[in-house]
Amino acid sequence: MGRAGASAPRKDPRRAPLDDGGRAAPPARLMNEHAEERLRKAVLEAKLFGEPHDAPRIGRFMLRRRIGAGAMGAVYEAHDAQLDRLVAIKLVRREDEANARTDRLLREARALARLSHPHVITVYEAGLWEGGLFVAMELVRGGTLQEWLDARPRGAREALGMFLAAGRGLAAAHTCGLIHRDFKPGNVLVGEDERPRVADFGLVRLTGESSSNEGESPAIADMFSTATGAVLGTPAYMAPEQLEGARVDARADQFSFCVALYEALCGASPFAGEARAERRRRIHEGDVTPPAEGRTPPRRVIEVVRRGLSADPEARYPSMDALLDALEAAGRPAFPRGASLAGGALAAALGLGVAMMVGRTNVPVPQEAPPFTYADAPRDAALLSAARRVAPRDPTVAALLLLEVEAPERHREWSALAADVLSQPLARFIWNDTRLSTTTPGKDVVLLHDLNGALLARSPDSGRELLRRSGGVWGMVHPRGDELLVQTRQGLEAWPLGRTTEAPSWRGASPKLAAVSVGQGRELFAVATDGSVLHWDETRPAAPAVLRTVGKTSTIASTAILPEAGVVGVFWPGQSIDVWPLRGSAPPRRLEVGREGFSAASLSNSGDAAVGFEDGSLRLFFAGSRAPITIRGHTSKIRHVRFSDAGERLAAWAEDGTTRVWDVKTPQSRETPTVLPAHEATRALMDAEGRVLLSGSMDKTGVARAWNLATREVVVLRGHAEDGGHVTLSPDGTWAFSGSIHNTARAWRLASATTAHAFGHAAPIWAAEVHGDRLATASQDGTARIWHIGEAGAPREAAVLPSAPATRVFLATFSPDGRRVATSSNDGKARLWNTDGSGAAVVLDGHEEWAYALSFAPDGRALFTGSKRGCIRRFRVEGGAPEIVHCQARQQGIPTQVNHITLSPDGRLGVAALASGHLVLWENGGAEVSRAPRVIPAHGDVAQALAFSPDGRRLVSVGRDRKVRVWDPAFDTAPRDLVGHEGAVYHARFSPDGRRLVTSSADGTARIWPIEGEEAPVVLKGHEGWVVWAEFDGAGRRVVTSSYDGTARLWNLDEPTTPRVLRGHWGPLRYAAFAREGRRVITASMDGTVRSWDVTEEPVERLQKRLREATRACLSARQRMKLLGEDATAAAARASGCER
Repeated sequence: MGRAGASAPRKDPRRAPLDDGGRAAPPARLMNEHAEERLRKAVLEAKLFGEPHDAPRIGRFMLRRRIGAGAMGAVYEAHDAQLDRLVAIKLVRREDEANARTDRLLREARALARLSHPHVITVYEAGLWEGGLFVAMELVRGGTLQEWLDARPRGAREALGMFLAAGRGLAAAHTCGLIHRDFKPGNVLVGEDERPRVADFGLVRLTGESSSNEGESPAIADMFSTATGAVLGTPAYMAPEQLEGARVDARADQFSFCVALYEALCGASPFAGEARAERRRRIHEGDVTPPAEGRTPPRRVIEVVRRGLSADPEARYPSMDALLDALEAAGRPAFPRGASLAGGALAAALGLGVAMMVGRTNVPVPQEAPPFTYADAPRDAALLSAARRVAPRDPTVAALLLLEVEAPERHREWSALAADVLSQPLARFIWNDTRLSTTTPGKDVVLLHDLNGALLARSPDSGRELLRRSGGVWGMVHPRGDELLVQTRQGLEAWPLGRTTEAPSWRGASPKLAAVSVGQGRELFAVATDGSVLHWDETRPAAPAVLRTVGKTSTIASTAILPEAGVVGVFWPGQSIDVWPLRGSAPPRRLEVGREGFSAASLSNSGDAAVGFEDGSLRLFFAGSRAPITIRGHTSKIRHVRFSDAGERLAAWAEDGTTRVWDVKTPQSRETPTVLPAHEATRALMDAEGRVLLSGSMDKTGVARAWNLATREVVVLRGHAEDGGHVTLSPDGTWAFSGSIHNTARAWRLASATTAHAFGHAAPIWAAEVHGDRLATASQDGTARIWHIGEAGAPREAAVLPSAPATRVFLATFSPDGRRVATSSNDGKARLWNTDGSGAAVVLDGHEEWAYALSFAPDGRALFTGSKRGCIRRFRVEGGAPEIVHCQARQQGIPTQVNHITLSPDGRLGVAALASGHLVLWENGGAEVSRAPRVIPAHGDVAQALAFSPDGRRLVSVGRDRKVRVWDPAFDTAPRDLVGHEGAVYHARFSPDGRRLVTSSADGTARIWPIEGEEAPVVLKGHEGWVVWAEFDGAGRRVVTSSYDGTARLWNLDEPTTPRVLRGHWGPLRYAAFAREGRRVITASMDGTVRSWDVTEEPVERLQKRLREATRACLSARQRMKLLGEDATAAAARASGCER
């Protein structure tokens, strides 16, 4: 394959793909000769005229140059005009006679595009173009793993570390149901960042599909052979079942992986043989080639590899994850400080087609690692590996794995993982093979169904089974908490809770019931499916009295019995609501809802009704009042409506994800409801007092959220793999229960505030700033807010600073003394507020378009503002007309927005970064700008941010052109460029001593650069999305980063390989900063929430105690087999022996 600036790689016949007869595969044909000719013409024009005038385009991708060709087609470097990034475009020829086969290849490419992993090459897009198939993916610069191995002798620790990383990528593919079928070192890319990426998925197969060649895409078939019955793959690495043309699964990739690892460690192929028959014989006989002379691979590692090389797939490890865990347990490598790591072992990535590599053949050689050490406790290493994998989606299971680690003090990442999971809510109990009952639980009782249909009552605190009733259709806990009412085929029964009994304390004859409610004392009310309203008085006779009939339930959507109000509500689908007197013969009160029908409705215990509609409006029907009251605010269909038991509070969830809560008895509240941040809610509940809302989501995240309206905090409940939308809430709001379609249920105690996020904004937070013990946030909801940061718990909202209606607030910044806050918004105005919220805002007007950037002078007497139009103004804080510093001349198609303004520490120099890539510099003298500003072209694309060093001797600018530029503020010398980021750079901040700089980038990394000398930067890698903010703590020993992956990470620069992950927000993070002298980290998210994290280090013993106190759940046998690779017998024994 061709690569710019690289010599042709050394040919190795043993590694070349062959057909079944040993012939070399035929060369690839160009996808489209016309496109190729246009590309050559464009390259020629670029050489002659400096730019391509007519470069071919595929949608938004502009092809720039051909960088290689493989068996499946050609590879081009291209520019993604929409997202401003370089990508690799794979063009595959489409055979006219094989449309169905091309469709298959397209489906396989799109299957890869669904694979999302921090260390997986991203497939951006795939489709058909000018008669062929194209696949757009991440462009990687570097070499292959084979070239990395050949560059110089590699020790066991280096090779094993690299293969463990590649294996994690392969395991990620298996998780998505994808089988590689051609894993080998030549199909693994090692970028300049030292990160391996599994590539060349030309033979990818969806799990469960046949492995025969029939129906193969022609491009795939051409890779090795077009002969009927040919076996596809590279024979030297193929599993025996693949060599024989049988159906293969993920264990075939495991075999190939172990062949490649054995070669790397031993310097010889494990089953060398010129003839394929000889190789098959050696595999089946287990005749493994000894290590080459001078090679002494780790014995325990080789033992693990030997199992992966078993001829029988059943004898291999059950999964790639199990194999990798065993390898880590056999010997985990220690990595150097300067290496680019991802939370332990290097991570891996996946690609498609030929290796998409440009740049150097010789990959940079990392500095030598410390001596290789074996894990003292192999099982501990396996537990840590499993905890690391599962922590993002299920912190409770991760906690259970961490509790089994026997020597946590020996593993440096144990404490970071423990702190991570303890910063999230943990389920008190997990009940497997059960379903959560749809009925309301009791105060200290949760209702479940087992897989045999029995109804179970359990204590959520102790987990103890209180009652089991076979044949129970549904049940409800009596408000007194001492009995369970159960509907069976025999009738309605009452069972005492907490006492062992063989028979119910009462059984009432009843038809099939649609609704049941408890009245005074022991009396019961019910509505039967025939519409009869039934009543059992406190004596509980066997036969109920029939109070009245309200209509057959075959035409009724639902019913509600409200004994306190003395009414029965009957909801007619999409038509009306009838409110019947519970007793007597009086006709119902019909609530007319109009022709459009209603989408949701609720009745309160006082007889009030709330009805939601498709247009987002609500109507309130108060008992005793004829005319309804209309409430507006939502703009989409109302999905759920809930009253509190007392009827004083009403919550409504809309289809657009917004939630509003009204105190309906207070007219003012109807105009100013509490608005919750947008979130998915497919089921929603409220406790009796209206203090806690619980919402569940049936999407793939399986997330539930509990909102405390009194403290304005929300906790995010993670754990279900998907469909956690089935939720129930205890009447007092202290317990939440969640269930999923996978027959698991969980109990969550909601009392803890240590894992809560604060909410107040109803829309994304765009910017935030910490000043002492206060936080300012700016939001798209048109407000800025001031929060108090305490030593514990979530931030407390101290003031709301509203701008004009229908505006968005872009920035909020404190004055140097902290007494004022300035905000900028899209109405062209800046505003000055008192930090305590007192008094009216001082409006600073003058910009014709959005006011965007803000910066106070160091003495606080002036405020500089920048607009979307490119104008910079200086306002005196004490009043007076503004002074125009500069207005950038507008040019067609070139943005001029002022992105950032900063002033030197002494305030004498001001600098602005423009979207045009220019910097504007001016000098401040006394009450005005002393001389005309200078405009300097600094970046080839948007100039994003600026930072002065603490002494003011250096200025750094960063931009979307990936450049980090260090300037002398006099601008009389050329800048020093710090090169390394592979994506737009968004933020820069100096260390307190000014000797280091941290930058954050769209390439998913932050980098620590030494300002003096040529030392390589420390790369902080692990985020799964853009890193948009990074800053040092006050001592310069730690860095916090925030990312669009929804997490912040805390990096100890003495050990930057094991960051602590701050996880819990469900939206991208815009900001993270240290507060309270470094004891806390504050994060602000586009989900509208803020969070304060305790980042003080705790001893291992304290963390263990907190884990034991937080959860009493146990790992199931199924989880143990899946996560730890335990056999069925051992897993069952350990699961049954678990007691907490």
